[in-house]
Amino acid sequence: MEHIHSYLLDLPMLFRETGRSPEEACIQVFNEARRNVPSIVYIPSIDQWWELVAETVRAILIAQLQRLDPNIPILFLATADRLYKDLPSELRDIFSHYRNEVMEVEPPNCEIRRFFYKPLIIDSSLRLPRQPRERPKTPPPLLRAPTPPPPPLNEEECRKLYDKEEHTLRELRIFLRDMCKKLASNKL
Repeated sequence: MEHIHSYLLDLPMLFRETGRSPEEACIQVFNEARRNVPSIVYIPSIDQWWELVAETVRAILIAQLQRLDPNIPILFLATADRLYKDLPSELRDIFSHYRNEVMEVEPPNCEIRRFFYKPLIIDSSLRLPRQPRERPKTPPPLLRAPTPPPPPLNEEECRKLYDKEEHTLRELRIFLRDMCKKLASNKL
């Protein structure tokens, strides 16, 4: 039912906008319903609605219903708080018992209410509450892995490393010799 457009034609909707007459609001609802088919036009408490609206709004409603194509998928739905035989004759002409357009609903008795509410209230209250989901515990922190030993050097890499260290030692000896000379010259 979510894909079906529904339009409410009650008293607050008719008189909601002060710049628009109730007649215009009624015409607009039916135009929107024709434009967006399939659709539903719903009037709650049509017996009160019929007594409170002006004669022109009633005439427009009847004219709009007569203008509807019988094959267009628009459902005109209304509810009344009175029995069908107590409705005004114009309303009885709109909804016909002969065409099976009237459904009288009686208030539910105690047994029907109990049958309806039992699964909602009683059965759900007797059910055990859902157990909370067990969350996995966090694992203990891992110990730091030892540093891997350096890869073994082949003969050529050993020779290059030896030459580099000899060069560094030579530079240090030269630097220390110069320092010793400066210190000796400052002493005198």
